[in-house]
Amino acid sequence: MLEGEKVVVIGEVRSRIYESDVDRFYHRVYVHVSRLAEARAIGVLFGYLVHPSARRRAEELGLHVVTAYEGSR
Repeated sequence: MLEGEKVVVIGEVRSRIYESDVDRFYHRVYVHVSRLAEARAIGVLFGYLVHPSARRRAEELGLHVVTAYEGSR
């Protein structure tokens, strides 16, 4: 629950997301920015195609993955 809590969303947009992209984003961007943030950090990767291994890795690291086709059914 985020009611009244300050948050900062740290995101990246790519057309295709692979496991290596998740690791790269996490280590090069998310870790550093979340340390500087004076709020709860939420990591989000948005892409059109997401490899299953990328989705699993993001979950392991506590990141969220959003695809263009989610919710369009």
